[in-house]
Amino acid sequence: KNGIFHSWVNGEVSPQDIARDYINLIENKLKKKIDIAYIRFTPFYNDYNDKDVNKVINDYMEAQLLLQKKYPNTKFIHGTFPLTYSKITLKTRIKKILKYDEIWEYGHNIYVNKYNTLIRGVYGEEKSFFDFAKIQSTYSNGQRAYFFHEGKKYYYMVSDYTYGDGTHLNENGKTIVAEKFINLLSTLTDF
Repeated sequence: KNGIFHSWVNGEVSPQDIARDYINLIENKLKKKIDIAYIRFTPFYNDYNDKDVNKVINDYMEAQLLLQKKYPNTKFIHGTFPLTYSKITLKTRIKKILKYDEIWEYGHNIYVNKYNTLIRGVYGEEKSFFDFAKIQSTYSNGQRAYFFHEGKKYYYMVSDYTYGDGTHLNENGKTIVAEKFINLLSTLTDF
């Protein structure tokens, strides 16, 4: 059968575990017939306070090598990890004035920005790279949503692209991301 298939593999575990689950999915359900694969590995498989983003990237690259070796005819899409909406409240501003080291409204996006910078450095020049986070953080006018923390710029999801939860894309956000993803797929296929 031809088509686009979507499936979940294991949750917040190591990239190697996700790669093994993915290989199992390809071999047992799709019978090794897959032209293009986009596996979004989660960078959150270690204890939150003990995350080493460099280790996560190295593990990701190791898992990708495993997949590419096993499936040399499959085109693998690499991409950034999704951002969340960083709601900047009065409490956030007070924490900034008091120079708090950790501001929970920023924490997720600070870590994800570090991860995404590294993933772009490794795979960003490839034709099959999908910059999900850049799409999420770019307004319709081309401006980017960002905040500063300790003198560094970090991007976050545009509020217009999410429901009130700040993590899931709303219909507008889904449409924008889907259009960009379809455009990428069209560059990787023969139709």
